[in-house]
Amino acid sequence: MYVRLSARGAIEACRGILNSYVKNAIIVIRPPGYYAEHDELIGFYLFNNVPIAVKAY
Repeated sequence: MYVRLSARGAIEACRGILNSYVKNAIIVIRPPGYYAEHDELIGFYLFNNVPIAVKAY
């Protein structure tokens, strides 16, 4: 559940920037995901939020 909320926050930030609703965004989310790799887990990073947001847009 929290992974979905975290990814949704990244998606909404991406949409806001690309639709010019905001100039920049900082998202403070848990669980973080920016260190996750496509083929291995690093610590507790399960999903990388950045590619999720880009692909969703």
